[in-house]
Amino acid sequence: MGGKRLDPPSQIFNNVWMLDLSTLVWTLIFNADEASNSENIVVPEPRYFHTASNHKNESIIIFGGLGPANEESNTGERCLDNLAIFDLAKKEWRIPKFSEGIPVPPKRYAHVAAISRDRLVIVGGELRHNGMKSSPENLLDLHIFDIPAETWVHSRAFGTQEDHIGYYRSVMATAPFNPSTYPLNNLEEEERLLETAAALYQQVPASKISSEPSSPTVGFRSRSGSLENTPPTEERRPSRGNLNAIPETENSESEPYIYIYSTRQRSAREISRLLIKIHSPQTDDFGVEDYSSLLPQRGGNLPLKFPYGDIIGDWLLYCGTIPNQKPIDVPGRTRASTPPPLKPAAFHILALHLPTQQFKIIDVGSTFLTGSWNRGLVWAKNNAFIVFGNVGLDMNTDYAMRRSNFDHVVIIDLEVFGIYTPPRVTAPSHARDFAYGMLARKEFSDMDIVTRDSVRIPVNSRILAYRWPMFTEVLNTCVTGTPHASDMARRPSIASTLFPQNADRTLTATERPRVLYLPLKHDQAEAFLIYLYTDSLPAGLDVPTLCTLLVLSKRYAPSLDRLAGLVADVLHRQLNEGNAWQIIEAAALSGRSGLQVEAMLVMRTAADLKIQAQRRREELKTKGSVVHLKNGDTNGTAVGSVVSTHVSTLSADGSSVVVPSVVS
Repeated sequence: MGGKRLDPPSQIFNNVWMLDLSTLVWTLIFNADEASNSENIVVPEPRYFHTASNHKNESIIIFGGLGPANEESNTGERCLDNLAIFDLAKKEWRIPKFSEGIPVPPKRYAHVAAISRDRLVIVGGELRHNGMKSSPENLLDLHIFDIPAETWVHSRAFGTQEDHIGYYRSVMATAPFNPSTYPLNNLEEEERLLETAAALYQQVPASKISSEPSSPTVGFRSRSGSLENTPPTEERRPSRGNLNAIPETENSESEPYIYIYSTRQRSAREISRLLIKIHSPQTDDFGVEDYSSLLPQRGGNLPLKFPYGDIIGDWLLYCGTIPNQKPIDVPGRTRASTPPPLKPAAFHILALHLPTQQFKIIDVGSTFLTGSWNRGLVWAKNNAFIVFGNVGLDMNTDYAMRRSNFDHVVIIDLEVFGIYTPPRVTAPSHARDFAYGMLARKEFSDMDIVTRDSVRIPVNSRILAYRWPMFTEVLNTCVTGTPHASDMARRPSIASTLFPQNADRTLTATERPRVLYLPLKHDQAEAFLIYLYTDSLPAGLDVPTLCTLLVLSKRYAPSLDRLAGLVADVLHRQLNEGNAWQIIEAAALSGRSGLQVEAMLVMRTAADLKIQAQRRREELKTKGSVVHLKNGDTNGTAVGSVVSTHVSTLSADGSSVVVPSVVS
């Protein structure tokens, strides 16, 4: 959207292009040259160095930037202060008109912007006076635009001259916002739900409540087609567990924070790092917190120029370029007579863990060592990072010319590095407790689940059918024999007469099977049933049980994607060299390639550390001394990563070339 071409003839654009990530084909969705010939089509001014912010995948809002010179700025390009909104559905622009007296932010370029709920926030940037490039002014302010009302609503001073927040060195992103359908920790709502449930239960006639399920026993038909039967011998109630398996993803505040991260190299050894957290600006008194003091101010990663970034889970990811690195004069050392060669410009991807302020390098091996890679963006839906560039050009030349390329794309699976969007809590604790109470009380059940170790668990067939579509298939197809007359005479429970919307009503209540065999151990079956009832996992599950549930989510699909996500999230957190082999096998069988590769890297790193420790022992023995090293000694260093990436050629004619590249 927009941009400038420096190569002759120089030109500033206002076209809009769209990339289909499924086909890797660019499409021109708004041609400004053709639209300019029509008086009825709104065309914003051409610009570059502006911001473009996505609002709910419905529209893109651009603000500011540098535009072509006019009569007032005959000395060069001029700063812009206008805002335009591009409707993604209609593929058309509109430019809001502000009422008189509404203050508009000063003209600017190279600023940063982000959207929190329905408000656009812009910060910093620079201002050129009369188009003179030699006289930029750093802007120290923050402005808020209300998107539904299409008006500017707030402004305040922000930052200092030393911060110099702007596109050259700063990245601004909004943390994901997923509000719960139900209010969290709402005692009023909890009491209302419990009273309603108690009233409904009192209306059920006693004769409708069956204490024992009827026969026959039906085996669960697996994907392999086997049908297993076993006589139940023991009844077991699910043990009470903490249903908050992922408490860190449940946020009672439900507030989409905005983060600003910026770096500035003050000297050869001192790097200024800035981390600011902005509370959701829904009112004029929103808070701002400065976490800069928690970041290391010396050493670490070099500042990236022209960074791009976004947030996935608890990680702020950003990418950028480190330009040619000049030799540094270190006090107390004499410079070599022959200066070392300049290090070439390089493209890097870094990740900042926001809760702990720890950095991680996204190392993809030699992928970015050749070619020119310039832009990147986060594909949060697929836990991926997309980098644009050209494999045949030179990054040093393109950086000097400020040129970006969009001919090739690299898609990086971030789950390999343990970075992904964690599953969100879908219901408050009182709703999950209520659902668990139904599983724990036999009067709410109308059939039994029998496990591989002959444990019987009473369940409600309607809940299982609603939450697990394959269960309905079993009820409709796996009926063995004709019910006995004694079974026909028994009155079914009230739950067995209720059908979900997608159930087959051809089977009467007495013909439906009342006992279902699951080829799982009782603890595995309990965890699976707790998920079906509460949409969450109990805490304290061991790795073998988690691996079984992960494979089950694939084998007993469809509609178990959330179970796979919950289990994978816990396995990511529990992954270590002792259980990596189990997780590799389960991830391979369930198609979780990111988790599989991460577990392989853990095993590979552990093996390399053992080899290095053994070599060091042998070296010390040869010198006549013995030292005892533990596994994973800090003297060992992790080797490179194995990341499956794709370097793809983008085209605008419907064709694309995909070149797989395995980096080691």
